[in-house]
Amino acid sequence: MRKTADILECCPICEYSLRGLPDPHRCPECGFEYDRAMQVIRQSAKLSALEFAWVSVFLFFVALAVAAGRNLSLWQYLKLGLFAVVAISAWRVIRGRRNKAILWLGGMVLVGRESGPERFSWKQVESINYRRFGGAAQLIASGGTTITDIEQDFFGSNAKTLAFIRAAKEWRAQYEDAFARQRSRGDSSQADKETPASR
Repeated sequence: MRKTADILECCPICEYSLRGLPDPHRCPECGFEYDRAMQVIRQSAKLSALEFAWVSVFLFFVALAVAAGRNLSLWQYLKLGLFAVVAISAWRVIRGRRNKAILWLGGMVLVGRESGPERFSWKQVESINYRRFGGAAQLIASGGTTITDIEQDFFGSNAKTLAFIRAAKEWRAQYEDAFARQRSRGDSSQADKETPASR
């Protein structure tokens, strides 16, 4: 069961506010075709290795400043303060750009911090498996071919990866049910129509 909090309030690609806009519609900022029934699974809010490194470096320099006490000159204090501002700003930018998976009846879009959106339709994806070694989610095509591995780092935790797999399987099952209903009525075009994920 979807929670009210899962309903889209901003574009899952560029975070532009969707309040007051029709549904479905295209994001006026980036052009992404959205539907508020979409489910977004974001990277864990826990510190990643890179974020932990930023915080560790900052705390290290703070510790040096405290240890040095009054031995630091005014210029050194200013340089330390400037470094702290840059480090915290960079950390906030990194924290704000989390990886995410967007799921809906037509398929999924994977949006990485360092890469553009990758689109997959449910026609492409036969199943979604969990690879125990490394904790990756695997998208499998018909015939057992691996389309792609979504490594655990993408979601930041094993729990988030498993949550993605559960949600993706549910959406895949809904697609199959919708396709079967349309096919029984002699019209599979509605369930199998082109979506943002299949473009």
